[in-house]
Amino acid sequence: QGGVFPDRIRMLHNPVDTAAVPARTGAGDGFVSIGRLVAEKGVDTAIRAVGLIPGATLTVAGDGPQRNALEELARQVAPGRVRFVGRLDAESVAALNRSARAAVAVARWHENMPLSVLETMATAVPPVVSGLGGLPELVEDGVTGLSVPHDDPGALARALAGLHHDPGLAVTLGGAARRHMIAAFDVTTHLEGLFSLYDEAIAATRDGHAAREGPRLTDPTGRVTDSAREGAGPGSRRRRHRRARRG
Repeated sequence: QGGVFPDRIRMLHNPVDTAAVPARTGAGDGFVSIGRLVAEKGVDTAIRAVGLIPGATLTVAGDGPQRNALEELARQVAPGRVRFVGRLDAESVAALNRSARAAVAVARWHENMPLSVLETMATAVPPVVSGLGGLPELVEDGVTGLSVPHDDPGALARALAGLHHDPGLAVTLGGAARRHMIAAFDVTTHLEGLFSLYDEAIAATRDGHAAREGPRLTDPTGRVTDSAREGAGPGSRRRRHRRARRG
């Protein structure tokens, strides 16, 4: 679609130190939304969806220009069931994730590989995401989490209601999410992939130099001959031209 040769593109996932991230025990309770409070993140969609599920709660972590408007929306559609806790440090974010039934990340713009979703999956908490950008590549719907259309509170409410009423489903999806993070996103896996890309780039560069230099001529002992040295360098054409003029 972008006009870039696919054989020249390599993708390497962001790493997550899964060994340093404790996994959730149990099914957790309530839903969380973590990120900047801006229109693009779709937090309003999450609030409206929770308002459609009797008894469901949502904790919103983060800050931004939409906070006041989102707090007012919460008072209107889910009074007493949405809690805003502001910006949290990394340890508090991890603890909040582990306490939740699921995490909601329903951006209305094209996210690439949001760290908040990776960290959520590493804690064995299933993410519920919008099907935009790179999110469908991170979350396999019905296996490691759930995917819904963006800007659709009704569809999101149905997905969240399933987790709200079925703790076992949350545990199953969360366990699969953590296993996926360990297998494909762990730091060791990331470094092995990075070194492999470096090796590939070095080999391609070396092959490119060899192709530009042409074949190497050797004498019977295996040494490169003078004629080969003359013909291999970038100035060989000029040297041959000067000899022709002198002749």
